[in-house]
Amino acid sequence: MLPRHRSALWAARLAALSWAADQINQASQAWDELSDSLCDESGWPRDAEGYGWRQAARDVAAWEGLEVFLDHGTAVLAAVQASDLGWFPSEFPDGLHLLDRLGEALTGAEQVRREWDTVFGFLRSKDPTLAAPVLMLHAAHARGAEGWSYATEAAAALPALLAAADPISAQQAARHSAAARTRAALARTPSTARIPPVPSSAPVSASAERTSHRGR
Repeated sequence: MLPRHRSALWAARLAALSWAADQINQASQAWDELSDSLCDESGWPRDAEGYGWRQAARDVAAWEGLEVFLDHGTAVLAAVQASDLGWFPSEFPDGLHLLDRLGEALTGAEQVRREWDTVFGFLRSKDPTLAAPVLMLHAAHARGAEGWSYATEAAAALPALLAAADPISAQQAARHSAAARTRAALARTPSTARIPPVPSSAPVSASAERTSHRGR
């Protein structure tokens, strides 16, 4: 892969992970703001069914972010772990621990995804019925519930992952800049293909040589 393509892919992965963490954090924050209003003074839901549906909606929204972590976070974490992990900013004294927790969360979430992919595949293979959309919805809720804790772990670890990824981003940016300077230098250098060849002396034909001898 060319340096500029590798750099662009890396930047796209980091941007996707930032979006995913925002998605999970927003789902969590919205739930925190709402859940208390759904409960009585003792902390019990006033409407158990309504409470359950709101919680399921939280889990489904968080799963969307978690799937992005599975698609991009695994690759970024592997690159970070393959680099020098001896340095973290002072605000991440437990940076290595957070990355370990992230790896565990992604491993668990990937297992959940594989298992539920099998369930969704089975449901899609059945003949369409009126119950099929309801079954798919309940399956999505159940998958989100299983992934919720993994999603919050992933979102909590993202700042440490981005901090550990900073040196890699800097290296890739430097390589991209060097490649760009090389391309610019080559563009300014005249191509040998555009330089006309120096004409050589035309060969003397045999008839011209005989004429020259007769003239002597």
